[in-house]
Amino acid sequence: APSTYVNGGWVCAGKDFFIRDNNTKKTYSLIKANDIPICPKKYNFQYKGQVLEFNLVFKSIPSSTTNIDIIEDESSGGFNFYGVELESSNNYSSETKTLKSDGKFRKTDSPLSDVIKIIPAGTRVKIISLVGGYYKAEHGGQIGYLSELYFQSSGITSKPTTTKPYKPSNTKPTNCNEIKVISKSSKPSFSNMLAGVKYAVIINQPKINGHWNAFNALSSYLRGMDFTSVEYLNENYKQPSNLCEEVWVAIYFEYKVGVAFYNIRMEFTSPCTGYTWDFSTSKRANDGVYSDAKYQFGKALRDMYGYKKPSFNSYYTLKLPKKQTCWTENKIRQEFQKNGADKLEGIYENSSNTQAKYRVALKKIKDTYHLIYLTGANNHKNWSEGEIKATLVPTATSLFFNFMWVMANKSLNDDFYISFEQGIMNVIDSDKEKSMYIKMYPTSSDNISSASNSPSSGTGFAITSNGLIVTNNHVIDGAKTIKVRGVNGDFNRTYTAKLIITDKNNDLAIIKIDDYSFSSLGNVPYTIKTSSSGVGEDIFVLGYPLRASMGDEVKLTDGIISSKTGFQGDVTSYQISAPVQPGNSGGPLFNRKGQMIGIINAKHIGAENASYAVKSSYLTN
Repeated sequence: APSTYVNGGWVCAGKDFFIRDNNTKKTYSLIKANDIPICPKKYNFQYKGQVLEFNLVFKSIPSSTTNIDIIEDESSGGFNFYGVELESSNNYSSETKTLKSDGKFRKTDSPLSDVIKIIPAGTRVKIISLVGGYYKAEHGGQIGYLSELYFQSSGITSKPTTTKPYKPSNTKPTNCNEIKVISKSSKPSFSNMLAGVKYAVIINQPKINGHWNAFNALSSYLRGMDFTSVEYLNENYKQPSNLCEEVWVAIYFEYKVGVAFYNIRMEFTSPCTGYTWDFSTSKRANDGVYSDAKYQFGKALRDMYGYKKPSFNSYYTLKLPKKQTCWTENKIRQEFQKNGADKLEGIYENSSNTQAKYRVALKKIKDTYHLIYLTGANNHKNWSEGEIKATLVPTATSLFFNFMWVMANKSLNDDFYISFEQGIMNVIDSDKEKSMYIKMYPTSSDNISSASNSPSSGTGFAITSNGLIVTNNHVIDGAKTIKVRGVNGDFNRTYTAKLIITDKNNDLAIIKIDDYSFSSLGNVPYTIKTSSSGVGEDIFVLGYPLRASMGDEVKLTDGIISSKTGFQGDVTSYQISAPVQPGNSGGPLFNRKGQMIGIINAKHIGAENASYAVKSSYLTN
């Protein structure tokens, strides 16, 4: 916001925004705007230099599109951008991370999915996104998933380092199950670092009495630089509320008793980011009988850096990395009240009187448990409500998890474990010390329903290219959300869908993919036969049974039509000999000509090779 915008300056997004493909001239309208109002509503700027970050979501464009115009209003002007070149869909994020151990590169974000290959420790891979406890990544032209546990603790770096100070922005995602990875501040100049800190801590100690002159000189030197306080890192040290407002200082030298200090070096370190600034001098500090060793050493320090620190300005204070969600305690309570919670999910508080009084929420995000920070960190100014505090990884022992714990300075420690018992979460750290967290919510009197530990799944099949899919009513009955995977064979991508119509009597449902990123299911390669099929006719079934153990690849079983009626003589169904399992529900039944003749919906528990399918005529009626 330039100065002319303040006191009256505003911005909004035109409701007629659209994208135009410069090759086909086809237009794609605006679906929604995030973090900016749609006109005539306005966002009013409050001060000069204010930054408003927003994004616009348009209808999906074909992957073949290479050049577009982004138009707000061509008739009267606006935010119009012409001839925008689009990168190839193969050009993913340039963010990279380094493996700290050999990593299993999997097909999906599940520890049970197939391993594509083993990537050696020390390899840098491109990061696309964070999915639960897995990074979606690209390596050697292949897309796959790597567990967070394989990576070093350094944050993702997507931009070149710069000495510009950190500028705050709206970092919380709008979808609370989205985890946004935010890098730590880049390394500033020494002067800018000093402007962003208040306190100096001397982190090494004299080894012999003769060293005290050097350390007393350092203490006086730092006070002379105008730090708010100067202290030693000892048993009396107290961690500040913001680690990044502190700098650690150490001195190193060689010492000849009664003669001099020489090879003097001074090192400043940010405990917040680990960045260091080193100074050295060739000058000696005499320590003879007639020398003032403290004065001489102080003079050597001033020779290395002889300026006062700038006045404190939080604009220059470094920022720690974070993994941020928009969950708050209030939102989590509302979520549990609305959708229920499983037996582990809830809000927990550390019961220790000697440790940080952490209050955290255990929440399952995309099938992975995460601890979400709410309050209680000693350095609370470095933490935001909704940050990921830990990611849990199941072990072979029930209710016992390994997890990646985010330390106070945001470094990662994977040598932590969690166990659960009735209303208690036990956290065991790398020193094998146990902290007990008590479950505060939900209590037995809160009447929170029990949520399913995992979503149910079934099979569906397309009947139109624009997203209409047939499945069983019992597959989607009671679902709060419907997700579709495997479109055009891609199981790494998930689309949202909505219910169009149900037929509970015949156990049928039609859903439609309702996702801005969806384009087409492609041509439907089969027809629906509505006339009856005969006993003994060859058939086959396609579906996704028992995905947890059998994987995502489509499965085919075959057999014959055993009867033209179903269970207890039901005339709406066929009995077939093709084996089916949980997960086949909603899948198509085909004859030998590839015509769809039925929809799988049940099996007979008490008989072998007796399964049932609703006749296709009940779908078309």
